[in-house]
Parts: sequence; C-alpha cells; structure tokens
Amino acid sequence: MKKILFIAPHLSTGGLPQYLTKKIELIKDEFDVYVVEWVDCTGGRLVVTKNKILDLVDKNKFFTLGEDKKELFDVINKIIPDIIHLEEIPEYFMDDDIARKLYSVDRNYFLVETSHDSSMDTSTKIFFPDKFMFVSNWQIEQYKNIDIPKVLVEYPIEYIDRPSREDALKHLDLDPSKKHILHIGLFTSRKNQKEFFEYAKALPEYEFHS
Repeated sequence: MKKILFIAPHLSTGGLPQYLTKKIELIKDEFDVYVVEWVDCTGGRLVVTKNKILDLVDKNKFFTLGEDKKELFDVINKIIPDIIHLEEIPEYFMDDDIARKLYSVDRNYFLVETSHDSSMDTSTKIFFPDKFMFVSNWQIEQYKNIDIPKVLVEYPIEYIDRPSREDALKHLDLDPSKKHILHIGLFTSRKNQKEFFEYAKALPEYEFHS
C-alpha cells in the first residue's frame, strides 16, 4: 500500500479534525496511514476526535511535534511517504522555513492541500501543492486563479437514529417541556458567535446552551 502522511495543524474539536477522521476511516484499508499533529493545543482536553484518530492509526504511526517543528523532517525521513496531505494550507500554521523545505521543488512525494477556511486571499499564496482537495465548491471557485488540479471531497451525509429526546434531556437535568437550542463549536471572533447570544436575549421562551 502507498504511504500517506496527514499533517493536521491541531486535533481539537471542530470540523477539521472530524473531516480528517472520516477520511482516515474511509481510506485506512487502501493506504498505510500516518498522522502528524502539528501542535497539541488542548492540554489533554477536548480529545474526543483525537482519540477516534488514535483508534484508527497505529500508535507508532502517530506523531505529535514539540517546540522544534523540524522534527517533521525526521518523521518524513523515517516514513518516506508517497503522499503528504496537509489538512490546512501551510500559510496558516507553518513557519516559512519549514514550509519552504517541505515544498522543495525536488521533493519525492506527492503534495496535497485541503483547507477548512474561506477567507484566504489566494493572490498572496506562496506555497503550491501538486493537488488541492477542497471541502466545498466555494473554495474551488475561490482558488480558480491558481492553475493546479482541484477536486471536491465533501463530508458524507450520515444518517443516525435519534435517541429519546426526553431521556436525554432528563439525563442532562433539563426540562423536556421546554424547547432547547444548542450551539456547538469553538469560540472565535471570526465566526460571529455573538449572534447566538443575541437570539438568546430575543427569545427568552427558549433555553439556549453552548
């Protein structure tokens, strides 16, 4: 099997780690999968998704980098991957010297980028992979000025049986007779989450949870 090394900027909660988890689930029988966690940003908390990845990948194929990010090249030299797949564009999380070495023109691995962001000014992009695998058509349009192959890889729709609402609310010590509105996600200024609190103030008849 070909060796594929995924580089994830973090494995906290959120869309990026879950998207990566699903990719590994779908390809683990066809590729020899390795994962590099660029930074352990959670301090042992918010690790539900990270633990899913650890269940999918052998322990000796999972690496968390320390302060010296040049450790990445020790991992690459040890594995000798056929494919290196960045789960976010390097401009967003890699130091320039590391990215320049990784993207060397004489590299002997195929380089793929995915992005989970919609704000990149593509005219300022510095590093160029062999292929983009985007999560939305919006990104394909966004990167149209860059003449590199692009494919759409959307997260698959999953159908899950809903458990008993009443039992779940009672377990959480919440009133089943009320309507409950739940916000899920990391707090960041770019996501305009203040809107959720404005809804909560405007609709006191509902219970809002974050």
